[in-house]
Amino acid sequence: MADAIALNPIEIRIGRKVEYDAVLVALGTEARSTHLAKQLRSRPKGRFCFAFPTPHLGSFDRNRAWLEGHDFTIGGGGADRYRAWVRESLSGVNSQQSELRLAIDVSSITRRMMAELILEITHLSIRRRVVADFWYCPAIFERPQLGSPPIEVSGPALPEFAGWSIDPERTLAVLVGLGYEPNLALGTLEYLEPGRVWAFVPRGEDSRYDRAVVKSNSDLLAQLSPDRIVSYAVGEPWQTSMMVDSLVDGLLPQFRVVLVPFGPKVFALCCSLVAAIYQPAVTLWRTSTATFQVPPDRHASGKVYGLRVTVGPSTD
Repeated sequence: MADAIALNPIEIRIGRKVEYDAVLVALGTEARSTHLAKQLRSRPKGRFCFAFPTPHLGSFDRNRAWLEGHDFTIGGGGADRYRAWVRESLSGVNSQQSELRLAIDVSSITRRMMAELILEITHLSIRRRVVADFWYCPAIFERPQLGSPPIEVSGPALPEFAGWSIDPERTLAVLVGLGYEPNLALGTLEYLEPGRVWAFVPRGEDSRYDRAVVKSNSDLLAQLSPDRIVSYAVGEPWQTSMMVDSLVDGLLPQFRVVLVPFGPKVFALCCSLVAAIYQPAVTLWRTSTATFQVPPDRHASGKVYGLRVTVGPSTD
């Protein structure tokens, strides 16, 4: 699949006029769920929203009212319905055209849903070229919760991303993103028992977040040599994708590679794309924790970052 996906930089200025065939967003408890939709100058006929089953919590009702007032078709169900929803929503959009142009907000979807989204886009590209602009709206900083909740799920994000190696005896190499959940990355690494570890540390979005990430992962960072700690800019998703891609490409001849996309959702996007490029050789890992709290209502910081991905045959 390496030749089917191309990563290209796009203008970060969200106000730029780009004509899309469809826009896909999520409807959840976070106020930032509608931030991208409000910023887009393009108003395509295909406006689709996937609703989480969380009505009346956080900003859900306000988000729904805005989306309905701007002619979004709202679908939903459980998260296991997401890939089918993407397929059904896009099946009739400009179906006679050789190219499909999408705007997709990944800010409020889960990491598993992001992996399903990438797979569905590659499936759509069998018949026509897909140009997808992925957008990420970071949230205003909030202090991390105290304590380490128990890990509830730990395994490949999807069967398609379980990974495969011609030599299962090869040493395991893990590229792990760091977030500000205390010791979540360290606990996952103790489960995987890798021979090599590279930690990706986000920076540049908010200095308070940067400090919280380092504090929450201090035990892990203390175990790694400086050359195994990779700093990446949250606002530069294309450069981050290239760093992950380059490292994976260099490791695959000798190692089994696992990507663990903790941290900002934009890093999960980069890892999902790279996993798709090297499918089925790379494992995309998913770890989730048990939670007994109301889903957070996170507000957009006002910044918007984008990455353009082209999949499928050239239209030339």
